Amino acid sequence: METISLKIENQIAEIQLIRGKVNAMNHQMMQELNSCFLDLANNDEVKGAILTGKPGIFSAGLDVVELYSYDKEKINQFFLDFSILLKNMLSFYKPLISAINGHCPAGGCVLTICTDYRIMAQGPYTIGLNELPVGIVVPDPIYQIYSSWVGPSKAYQYIMEGKLLSVDQALQDNLIQNISTDSEVLNDAYKQIKKYIKFGPAFIESKKNIRANILKSFDLSFDEVFGRTIETWWSDASRKQLEFIIQQLMKK
Repeated sequence: METISLKIENQIAEIQLIRGKVNAMNHQMMQELNSCFLDLANNDEVKGAILTGKPGIFSAGLDVVELYSYDKEKINQFFLDFSILLKNMLSFYKPLISAINGHCPAGGCVLTICTDYRIMAQGPYTIGLNELPVGIVVPDPIYQIYSSWVGPSKAYQYIMEGKLLSVDQALQDNLIQNISTDSEVLNDAYKQIKKYIKFGPAFIESKKNIRANILKSFDLSFDEVFGRTIETWWSDASRKQLEFIIQQLMKK
C-alpha cells in the first residue's frame, strides 16, 4: 500500500493516511482503503480499528487536481469506489475511531463521520463538509450520515453554506466527541477503543441495529445516489470553478 499504512498491535489496527503533504484522496487511496477495511472486517484477530492522518492534517479531502484530469469512465469509477468505501466503513461493525490530528474538511470529514467516535486535536483546525464551494454535489447518503451526528437542521444549514467548524464548535455540535492535544490524540483514541472492545458482541450487534437505516440510503442504484454529483462535475460552471481552485492551489 502506498497511500495508507497499517499497523496491528494487541488486536487493534491503526490505519494512517500517508499520501503526499495533505493526504488528498485519489482513486488509489479509495481502492487501498476499501481493501484494508474488508481485510480487517474478516480478520478475527482484529477487534477494532483507529483511522488517523498526519500531524496538522487528517486529510484535505478529494484531490481535485488529480480528479480534474480523470476522464468520464475514471471519474465514474472513482465515485463508485468512494461509495463502496463509505458502505464498507459504515458496515465495519467492530469499533472504529477517528484520531483527527489536524484539518479535516470535505472528503476527510466524510471518512470520519463513518466512524463511531471522533477525537480531534485542539488547535487552529477546521472540520466539516465544504463540497458546495468546490462545485461538488453532496449525495443523500452523506447528508444522512452527517445529520445522524449534528442533527438534520444543522446538517442542512452547514452543507448548504459549505461551513467548516472550529474544534470547539465541532464538539458543541457533536461532530466530534472529544478534544485532545496534538501529542495525545492518538493515545486517547486507543483508550476509547479499548472501552468499546470490552463491550464485545453487544457493541457489534447494537451497531448493526443503529446503522441499519443509514445503510438503507445506499440501497438505491449508484446512478440514483451519485448521478447528480457526476453530472454536475462535468458542467461548465463546475469545471470553471475547479480550474480556479486548482490555479489557487498551484500558487501555494
